[in-house]
Amino acid sequence: MPDKTLRVVQTIASTRWDHGGTSRSVPAICDALVHAGVDNHLVVGVSADPTVQSNFPADLSRVHSASESTWIRQWGIPKMFAQHLARLSEGFHRPVIHDHGVWLASNHAVALFCQRHSMVRVVSPRGMLGTWAMNFGSSKKRLAWLAFQKKDLKSATAFHVTSQLELDEVRALGFKQPACVIPNAVTVPNDLPVRRSGDHRPDRQRTALFLSRIHPKKGLINLVHAWHHASVPANWRLSIVGPDENGHQFEVQREIDRLGLNQKISFDGEIEDGHKWAVYQSADLFVLPSFSENFGIVVAEAMVSGLPVIATTATPWQCLRDHQMGWWVAPEIDALANSLSQACTLSDQDRFNMGQRGSDYARREFTWRNAAEQMSDFYNSL
Repeated sequence: MPDKTLRVVQTIASTRWDHGGTSRSVPAICDALVHAGVDNHLVVGVSADPTVQSNFPADLSRVHSASESTWIRQWGIPKMFAQHLARLSEGFHRPVIHDHGVWLASNHAVALFCQRHSMVRVVSPRGMLGTWAMNFGSSKKRLAWLAFQKKDLKSATAFHVTSQLELDEVRALGFKQPACVIPNAVTVPNDLPVRRSGDHRPDRQRTALFLSRIHPKKGLINLVHAWHHASVPANWRLSIVGPDENGHQFEVQREIDRLGLNQKISFDGEIEDGHKWAVYQSADLFVLPSFSENFGIVVAEAMVSGLPVIATTATPWQCLRDHQMGWWVAPEIDALANSLSQACTLSDQDRFNMGQRGSDYARREFTWRNAAEQMSDFYNSL
């Protein structure tokens, strides 16, 4: 059972809607921990732009924000993080500080605070220590690694990772601290419709869906080339949904234009979190061709929605292949093209059956109640 005398403080640079799955999973685990009886708080950076929306836990009295500067985004956040941590630590012998992410000024500030005050600090790398992530923007990261990041990670008490794949990445860097493998979970709407076997008319348009950030890590250019090479029936289209990050959509669109795929592949914009379930429900197949994922919450959401999934071996989704819920293939054009050909030429009933196996699996395995119980046990063990 959770120890109600234990205080846990989660820290994260941002929970902006457009910053990926961590912006949803961290507030969700905060809610689940409070529901499980843990005295849990969140210290979070907030954009200076009032139009930028963020996710927060339900109990806003447990949210302690640090506002970005209007001039330099991260300026001032480290000092405010330290102030919040000092205040939230008063009266507690050894609170647990759980920091999410690496590389950022807020992460370094949390590490310094915990070192100075001999506090227990759990680090969730959130996929930022994988080979692809380490090499992306590598010159800046090499400097940061030498200046502070390696030392900060060595000083961590423990690690939380969301998959065995991510744990292997942490161990490969030489960090031997205790670690727990606790996957993210899915917040399933109460009114989520049950997927039916549907309209089997041969001429009905079918949709393969990509829903995530439009970022080089996600492998979209590979996906465009794979779609070009795959044996995909004429009534299939690829829908790309999600926020553009640093102009990468332009690069992907350029390849779509060059290959003459504008009638087959479309960018369908960014959607609010509450509307994504209707997008999943309207699709027939989900594809995540990433070069690196510590988890990939969109895969679990697609599974809950009853979609068969294609994911790469750079993601921790071997269960798709093992339990006949989809395809787990190399993050390469030929492998993706082959899996698209298979998926799109299956019968509607076979795809439906595959999706139902995935839905049953995800609803059983990825619950916030399970995640909170495991997390609370881990905190108490430290």
